[in-house]
Amino acid sequence: MKQANLKSAAPLHILSVKGKQKKNEHITLGVPFAPGELLSHEDVKFFDNNDSEIFASAIPLSYWQDKSIRWLRVKAYLPSKRNNTETQQNTSHIYLKKSAYQQVHIKDECTQDTADTLHINVNENRLSIEKTKFLHLKLSSLNTKLAFKIAAKSELKCTNIQNIFETEYSNNNEPYACVIRQSAELSIDGEHAASLQARIEVNFASESIDIQMDVHNNQAQVPEQGKWDLGNTNSIFFESMGFEITSSKECKRAIDINNDVVFANKAHKDAASKSDYSYEKATYSNTNIILIQHSSGGEYWDSPNHKTADNKVTLTKKGASIFVGQNQKTIERASPKLLTSLGTHTLSITPKHFWQKFPASIELTEQCNSIKYVDTQNPDAIEIQPGETKSHSISIEMHVNENELSNSATAGANKCCDSEFQVFVPVSRIDASKTLPWFSQAAKNEKLHHIVELGLNGESNFFKKREALDEFGWRHFGDIYADHEADTYDGELPFVSHYNNQYDPLYGFLKQWLLVQDSRWRELADDLFDHLINIDIYRTEHDKPEYNNGLFWHTDHYVQAETATHRTYSRHQASDVYMDHAGGGGPGAHHCYSTGIALYYFLTGDERAATTLVGMANWMKHIYEGDGTLLGKFLQLKNANHLTMPFSEKLLLGAGTGIVRNPITNQYPLDRGTGNYVNVLLDAYELTQQTSYLDDIERIILNTISKDDNFEDRHFEDIENTWFYTVLLQASAKYLHFISTFELKRQASQAVIDALVHYITYIAAHEQPALKNAEVLEYPNDTWTGQDIRKVQLLCIGSLLVDEPQKTIYIDKANELNDWICQKLSVSKERFYTRILALTMQNYGGLELLKNSKPTFCLDTDNIASTEHISPSMVQRICQFIREYSIKKERRLLLTRIPKLQKILGKP
Repeated sequence: MKQANLKSAAPLHILSVKGKQKKNEHITLGVPFAPGELLSHEDVKFFDNNDSEIFASAIPLSYWQDKSIRWLRVKAYLPSKRNNTETQQNTSHIYLKKSAYQQVHIKDECTQDTADTLHINVNENRLSIEKTKFLHLKLSSLNTKLAFKIAAKSELKCTNIQNIFETEYSNNNEPYACVIRQSAELSIDGEHAASLQARIEVNFASESIDIQMDVHNNQAQVPEQGKWDLGNTNSIFFESMGFEITSSKECKRAIDINNDVVFANKAHKDAASKSDYSYEKATYSNTNIILIQHSSGGEYWDSPNHKTADNKVTLTKKGASIFVGQNQKTIERASPKLLTSLGTHTLSITPKHFWQKFPASIELTEQCNSIKYVDTQNPDAIEIQPGETKSHSISIEMHVNENELSNSATAGANKCCDSEFQVFVPVSRIDASKTLPWFSQAAKNEKLHHIVELGLNGESNFFKKREALDEFGWRHFGDIYADHEADTYDGELPFVSHYNNQYDPLYGFLKQWLLVQDSRWRELADDLFDHLINIDIYRTEHDKPEYNNGLFWHTDHYVQAETATHRTYSRHQASDVYMDHAGGGGPGAHHCYSTGIALYYFLTGDERAATTLVGMANWMKHIYEGDGTLLGKFLQLKNANHLTMPFSEKLLLGAGTGIVRNPITNQYPLDRGTGNYVNVLLDAYELTQQTSYLDDIERIILNTISKDDNFEDRHFEDIENTWFYTVLLQASAKYLHFISTFELKRQASQAVIDALVHYITYIAAHEQPALKNAEVLEYPNDTWTGQDIRKVQLLCIGSLLVDEPQKTIYIDKANELNDWICQKLSVSKERFYTRILALTMQNYGGLELLKNSKPTFCLDTDNIASTEHISPSMVQRICQFIREYSIKKERRLLLTRIPKLQKILGKP
């Protein structure tokens, strides 16, 4: 193979590997680079501390304006260390070196694509994937087949099966991995009900296969007067779902449960007798083994969190049951792995989050093995609500062992046991790249950092919050307990309330993981991301445009979630529980948090994050700009409170929400919804770099705030109804960060600077901690203190935009507010609450950033770019509406909004 001519430049330290390395490891992580640091046309190689080359693959995920790489997804295979690997505790590093020749891919001899089967050669194994069936795989070495099975009371039919595959190459021009994506449509009794998706990643060096399976109900919710309870007409119910695994009869089979191996073949009776699950009394030649995870096994395993559509908890057994022949045992939580062996070849199959995403079961019989995600001893079928996804993953590892399975019970040990092995991006690299706004490793010196650390080490840390609510089960696992909602509750615990990523703790978790390099933050982020995109986001295209792909609110304030699960409003909840209580509705603009999803994409390359983010941006655009129909424009006028009686100021259809763009004045409300709107468009720009997003962002900001605004008209003394103006200001500052770091020339940026400085000057002169005016607040709690951290961050950012003496005024006010906040939170009984921690993670660290990093804005506003998009005239807006108008779309959305018309006019 042609050798690379490595450049003489110093190698770039891009990753750090910490802890024990017990076995061969495959890692994936996104790495950021500063502008110009790594050019898109440069080839790269990866090396360890000993200057030994590492087998790796690198794919750019994002670019800077000069086309240099911004984020690079690195996949690497790290072979086992051979010296004292079980006790070795160290930190090693991975370096990137630039090579001088252009990479040319060699012929791929690992994959053969035929009409009905895709064959993939993995060393001595051959994986065959049937293209005419959904998730049907065969491994040649053990003659093992894996097939996805699903059943319901009604007739199911799987159609329209699609297959896409691509090979990822290593830095040595050799195939590194093959990624196969399968999709299919599922109909029930002839009617479309759901879609199936599978992602199969075959890693050649580690000889492993990762499979993710999704069953997605992409129908729309049948309206129930603004309520979102379980049992909706368009919910789908499955009685069986999972994988059926068959091997040749000569294979020896076992199950590893929490590192205790139970053998299914009587030939292994002697080995089995050493196990707690001995079956010496068995008289038959083969023993059936059944493992069922009924519930979480925690203290609150039968929590009201697990109510079904009947508003009842039907869980009857704590933990897991293990049946070995005629013997039975109960444990709390099972982390199992299936082992199949033939000679020296061993295959291990590990279901990820087996007990966490209960119900789940594993069964070993003489005929076949199975992994199911429905409790066979529970009469309730699994309900998947409209827009919801049931998602599960398994990993398959292939081994060649010196001894047979009977003497190698620990072969293919569960990777969960290797949690000490972690890979991180050096914090200095994050700092230098400027990819994360206002990020600095100096934040660890901030006074509020000890509050954030309570999320891991406090008496009510995020892991203990899970236990308090029993936030487990396939629908709940990964979400966070909204424990602040139970603050005044004096009834029987637990009080059920879900957080649904309010104030973006996903971003906070990832930010803390990058900052302090504690793997527990990453674990929380991974679990929350999985829950967020599968459960909390309404993934459908068949409902109202202002609902489709939107994030559901946290469950309603001060009432239990009941059968709404993670969807805010339930018919079982009380009405009028607080001032201006709504009691109904779907996803809303004031609850849109997307930055964590964007960062997750850049750190992992997970395509689900990218598609979800773009969907959320479109959702918010429909809320504020309308859906392009006459009915939508009518509703926009109503919601903007500009639909009045002729010759009168009386509202024609009553008060609207007031939270949308005013189609008459083209003004946006100064609230957190508009701030969220700007923020999600910024995230979408970062992902796609489409200039149209910047055009929209500038139009929104400058039709919301300006340097000429009269603050008396804003009524900021009405804290309850105006506090969230700081969210829009923070989004405006993020826009300036992007303009600066991407080195963009935007004429509108100077107007944004002027408006932002105008408002930050107001904060410096007039703002005080909200609780100093507690008498005007309905609920004067320390959530207000958490929100005040936004003002500190804004003052710090503002100090970068002004000269003396204004700079000193801003910083002095920031210190004054920060000291008050730190003192208040350090003694507050609420400092453990999810909402306080989320707000702190999001916004702290500005003062230390100024002290240690000396950040600057480099803005070029001297150009002739057009700004007509900022204030289009009424005539221009009408003409644009006419150009984009569609009668077909009008009909479809009319029938979507008024389902009763479908009986007359047919389906949309």
